[in-house]
Amino acid sequence: MFSMDERGFFWTGFFLGLLWFYWIALSFTHYGFWYLVPFGILGIGLFYGVLFWFCGIFHSSPWVKGALVFGLGILAPFGFNWLDWRILLLHTPFDTTYLALALVLGGIAWFMSISGKKRFIGLVFFFLALDQERTPPPVLPFDIALVSTQVPQSHKWEKAHQAQQIAFIKEAIHTAIAQQKRAIVFPESALPLYLNQHHALLKELKELSHAIGIFVGALSAHEEGIYNSTYFFDKGSFTVAHKVILVPFGEVVPFPKPLRDFINNLLYGGASDFLVAAHPSDFAIEGVYLRNAICFEATKPLLFAKNPSFMVASSNNAWFTPSLQPTLQHLLLTLYATNHNTLIYHSANGSPSGVISPRPSKTFAFMAPFEAAMDYLKGYFKSP
Repeated sequence: MFSMDERGFFWTGFFLGLLWFYWIALSFTHYGFWYLVPFGILGIGLFYGVLFWFCGIFHSSPWVKGALVFGLGILAPFGFNWLDWRILLLHTPFDTTYLALALVLGGIAWFMSISGKKRFIGLVFFFLALDQERTPPPVLPFDIALVSTQVPQSHKWEKAHQAQQIAFIKEAIHTAIAQQKRAIVFPESALPLYLNQHHALLKELKELSHAIGIFVGALSAHEEGIYNSTYFFDKGSFTVAHKVILVPFGEVVPFPKPLRDFINNLLYGGASDFLVAAHPSDFAIEGVYLRNAICFEATKPLLFAKNPSFMVASSNNAWFTPSLQPTLQHLLLTLYATNHNTLIYHSANGSPSGVISPRPSKTFAFMAPFEAAMDYLKGYFKSP
């Protein structure tokens, strides 16, 4: 790739953006703008094509190209950070940190810019980027039930389907109680309503929480606006955690107010952006703290501040299914779980739910000689 000129870089970025992120444009169908989907996909391809073209301008230096390509993996246009090259390292013998990524790119640049026997010095870059042994992931001292739903986005917020969704929530809670689970986790907006205004339902969930902890997604309506929230019911009371980072162009329009108001009026029927909480929230069960994360924000570094041992993540992927979006989300969650040693309990609508563990270390048997050599060197330099 580093040998291509700017035209090659443009087309690489164009097709990478198109094939990696085409699913973003599928959300237009849920607002009645299905005819904009092809233009949205084309726009995504052109956007990333231009970014890559800029990297390709410096076609005479693999080192500069490598540095710029590395930078593309950190760049988050409008807060969207899903072009993360580190996920390409997940199923390799290399570590998944930015340092390992820089070393791999550095090794490639070395081999492309150095000739003769000195080229093999570049193997040092790859050697230093190899995965290291990590602390085993934490284990919860109780069982959690994860619910996976398949509610189409076209039905999600229709009044006619609201009673059916509420009935499903109650049935799943009773099933988890019968299975003696300590808690149950539902997807984002599993209750398609402003839960803080439904006092009878709140009372019923508080009663059920004497038998089981309940994490359920819903909206919260206040005088100042609307929050996307997770409600946690336990032992007859409840607490609420609001979303901290909103989805660009889904929950917030990341433009100055005049343009933001114009887009909200044009595409979203005059709706206002969601409100955000000031900082991430943790829920406590039996003295164990679980970080709350709602969909997109579960793939943002801020939610992993101080390396939480456990996270409860909820998603509504029905916006983009069928597509590769759930697969990409799973890879990103695995990446963050690995780098922060966090066990993620993920409940989703429109895609499978499951427990996402950090990638195990020492997965690759052929790495044993390298690890033995590194252990020897560590012991040698530590010895008096």
